Order: sequence, then C-alpha cells, then structure tokens
Amino acid sequence: MKKLIGFSLIALLVVGCASSPLGLGVGTGIATGRLYAAAESKVLGADIAAAPDCKDRKIVNTEVLTRPQVSATPYDQAYTHSLPDSSKATTSPSASLRPVETTYSEFTERWTVSRCGQRVAYKVTFRPGGEIQVAVDQ
Repeated sequence: MKKLIGFSLIALLVVGCASSPLGLGVGTGIATGRLYAAAESKVLGADIAAAPDCKDRKIVNTEVLTRPQVSATPYDQAYTHSLPDSSKATTSPSASLRPVETTYSEFTERWTVSRCGQRVAYKVTFRPGGEIQVAVDQ
C-alpha cells in the first residue's frame, strides 16, 4: 500500500512538472482532454509507423505554432437550468451564468516525440469538428 501511495505521489509530481503553468498539457500546447488524447494517439501512431523497431517513445513537448480564433456565442438571454443542490429549475438572465457555444478555427502545434533517445517533431493541425492531421515537421 505504501508503494502504491508513493508511486501515486511521484506520478502526480511528474505530471505536474510536465504540464504547462496553466495545466494545458505537455509544454505550451493548447490541446487538452479528449482532443489531446486523440492527437497523442495519432502522433504516437505515426511515430510507430516511422520507426517500428523502437519500443521507447513518449511525447516530451508541445508548442503552439498558430493560435485558433475563438468565437463564443451566448444562448438565449433567459434560459432554464438546474442548480446543483436543488431539483427546482430556475430562470436566470445573468450573463455570467448563461451557457455559450464556443467554436474554434484551425490551429497548429508542434509535438516533439522522444524516440529511443532521438527527438522527432510532428506538426499537428487541429481542425473544427475534431479532425486532426499529423505530419513530420521538417
């Protein structure tokens, strides 16, 4: 049990050190959550195809090459929502509580993979709708 707790603490420390100050993944990239996981899978898949004999690889850095344009469109001024501690729905005209639909334009990041001690860069393009394109960055 102590080993498990110790390992968990070390893992959290390593993850914390690998993250950007804003918690946006490795390095300074923007992609997070499911988008990050999908891109990671594609990048590592491309790297495995490029060098199938190497068994030691990991993402060591991400950085933004082109930033997305973000558009947030508020829904109706008044809407119905449930409060977390209440089963009663309320109507609120408050802009701070109003849900918005957020859309992003295409953006590009450079992802660096450590492959058997060698660094290989990939250009990762994120397109609206979740499409991700990966190519070796030369």
